[in-house]
Amino acid sequence: MEEMEAVLAQLGITAAEAAAAEA
Repeated sequence: MEEMEAVLAQLGITAAEAAAAEA
């Protein structure tokens, strides 16, 4: 459970960074 949460957190951060880069 914790590992999946960590992966999802990393994906969320990556998505946020990508959105910021596009903005």
